[in-house]
Amino acid sequence: MNRKLWAKVKRKQRLWERMKKLKQENGSDREYLETDKNYRRLNNQIRWETWNALKLKEKQIASLVKENPKVSYLDSYLDEA
Repeated sequence: MNRKLWAKVKRKQRLWERMKKLKQENGSDREYLETDKNYRRLNNQIRWETWNALKLKEKQIASLVKENPKVSYLDSYLDEA
C-alpha cells in the first residue's frame, strides 16, 4: 500500500476512536453523526482502493504467469515478507 492509503487508514482509526469516545460520553448527536458520516465515507474509499490495488496486482501476475509459471508463488511469498 502507498503512503496516501496508509494515511487514510490512520485517519479512519482516529475517527473510530472519536466515535467510541463520543458514544460513551453522550456527546452531541450532530458531532457524532458527522464523525460517523466521515468514517463511513473513508471506510468505503479504503475498501475501494485496496480492492483496486488487489485487482491490479492479480492482473499483473496473470500477464506474467504465461512466461514464468512460478511468478505467482514467488510474488505472493515476497509480498508477505
